[in-house]
Amino acid sequence: MGRNFIYKLQRIDCFIARRATGTPAVFAERMEMSETTLFEYLAIMKDFGAPIRYERYRKSYYYAYEGRFRISFMEGVFPDAFTDADMLNEQGNAGDLSPGKEAL
Repeated sequence: MGRNFIYKLQRIDCFIARRATGTPAVFAERMEMSETTLFEYLAIMKDFGAPIRYERYRKSYYYAYEGRFRISFMEGVFPDAFTDADMLNEQGNAGDLSPGKEAL
């Protein structure tokens, strides 16, 4: 996964924002992945709130309203429904997260 995963999300976003994806088969070929993998990427983006739609007439994916898909760090305090501890407990790995250590 890693950087390649993020890079592919960014490329998919670029094509969708330009309404220049083509059909799912064409889009998957452009992205050098199978249609199944493309659908998985689109599902991930939708899970994160991307309003992705498909227009049959233009044969292209598009965003239902203006915006771009971004994965980045945002400085500031953002109240969430879940605390970090809640998220770690949900995954069952709330171990030592002191500097230099990662959850198992």
